[in-house]
Amino acid sequence: MAGRCVQIPPPQLPSVQQQLPTAPPSTNWGGVVSPKTAEKILKGYFVDMIELLPDAWRYEDTAAQLPIPHPCRPPVTEITVWVECFSLMAGVIISRLSEKAQHMFQYLRTIVRASRNFEGTAWVSYDAAFRRQAAA
Repeated sequence: MAGRCVQIPPPQLPSVQQQLPTAPPSTNWGGVVSPKTAEKILKGYFVDMIELLPDAWRYEDTAAQLPIPHPCRPPVTEITVWVECFSLMAGVIISRLSEKAQHMFQYLRTIVRASRNFEGTAWVSYDAAFRRQAAA
């Protein structure tokens, strides 16, 4: 038996995917995106970026019961806030339609570049017009 090697199989480690916590697609956004907003996104309706911020929807269910009208919210004009909102929207979409991931990241890159290359908030108008047309 001298000179004979014994092969020991490598240990079976769980893959990285098996270690990451997962949630059923678009059923629970952990309080990050309201269920009503996630539903609108998944149905292809236009969603204003400001609706994706937690303070915009936290009281959305009670707002209908209040006698005072819901205040008008200004558009998101800071690129860092827009990226946060868009990331949430993309996450909702990709949870159901993973094949859209590449397009979502390409669009994100387009808007970030536009915000850098053009003065003012032209990128805000472009984004809103593009997403309204896509929702139509």
